[in-house]
Amino acid sequence: MTLTLRATKSAVEQFSMAARIIGLICATQHVTPFGLECSSREWRLVRPRWLAMALLRRHTSLSLDKIALLFNRHHTAVHHALRSVADHSKTDLKFNDDLERLSAAVTRARAALECGGKSDATPLSV
Repeated sequence: MTLTLRATKSAVEQFSMAARIIGLICATQHVTPFGLECSSREWRLVRPRWLAMALLRRHTSLSLDKIALLFNRHHTAVHHALRSVADHSKTDLKFNDDLERLSAAVTRARAALECGGKSDATPLSV
């Protein structure tokens, strides 16, 4: 019973962090959650979607399948996004700066939560 409760708590924490990351992306990249999930290939939607997927992979233990479900995608689309983020980070300095700035914001929020901050009261901000 304890193992199941721990696993459930961990899953809830992971999806809670995922929701915070998606909220951060929406706020900073001026998109809606629907924009991240839609099938559009417009760069103004693809870029934030890639950033969100990369941050989810970096800051949660969610599998590619679970990340894909959040965006109504197949896990191979997430894999492609992660490869594309790595490639763009090497050649596009602004893209890399945005990724690192957003990643730092997630790290700060996670540290605040681990130091006793309330999860509902610790918004992510850049």
